[in-house]
Amino acid sequence: MNHTVDLKDKKLFILDMDGTIYLGNRLFDGTLQFLETARKNGARCVFLTNNSSKSTKEYIEKLRKMGIECGMDDVFTSVQASAIYLKANHMNGKVYAAGTKAMLNELLEMGIDATGRPDGNEGVVLQGFDTELEYWKVEAACRLIDNGAVFLACNIDKVCPVEDGYIPDCGSICKMIESATGKAPHFIGKPEASMIEGLLMKEGIEAKYAVMVGDRLYTDIACGVNANVDTVLLLSGETSLHDLEGSSVAPTYIMKDIAQLGYEIRRI
Repeated sequence: MNHTVDLKDKKLFILDMDGTIYLGNRLFDGTLQFLETARKNGARCVFLTNNSSKSTKEYIEKLRKMGIECGMDDVFTSVQASAIYLKANHMNGKVYAAGTKAMLNELLEMGIDATGRPDGNEGVVLQGFDTELEYWKVEAACRLIDNGAVFLACNIDKVCPVEDGYIPDCGSICKMIESATGKAPHFIGKPEASMIEGLLMKEGIEAKYAVMVGDRLYTDIACGVNANVDTVLLLSGETSLHDLEGSSVAPTYIMKDIAQLGYEIRRI
């Protein structure tokens, strides 16, 4: 990859959220200053998340409460990406949305024939990060998959960072189902290149003018690499310098946090 465009001249900053601009409900120092600087430089900032437990509207509300101005075009989630994938590949099949009520409602709003209460006739199981998980949901998913349903998942994340540590995410739930059924899901969110490629098409921006910013090697940074855009790994979330040793995924830049990135793009 030829990195011919300096960070100060990027036109699109694609930002992960958890562990990148905030942790739980705590906004990182430097986030607002970074956003202000990037926008002054003429860049767009789009928030990209694998978290499939919340709707786009919920994310917008959360960001606004933290003082971040944003609208529907500024947030792209793995649920949105999943709906696009389903329309392209499984438009005629009914979907068991194995996730939160917010995930189900978002799929329904995007025109997907989905249900949170399967009757056994669903041809697709879409597993999400289910913070409302109950045992019957796992059992229903396993029965459908055993009977031939396609097994999809919104995101591959094993854990979700919270203020006092980590909690199991979609990837961990999928491991339980895979162990029971012997079948692994097709993951749709990061690190799939389509998450970023769709944004580039929507924004009309060439890959060289975009940069993916995140705290995870196997989702955020890998997604940027797969989509052929520059990447910035922030050490404010899940990944440490130790994790980089022997990793096949190499970020373009490594920085301490969003405050350092803001400093790096300031025009003198």
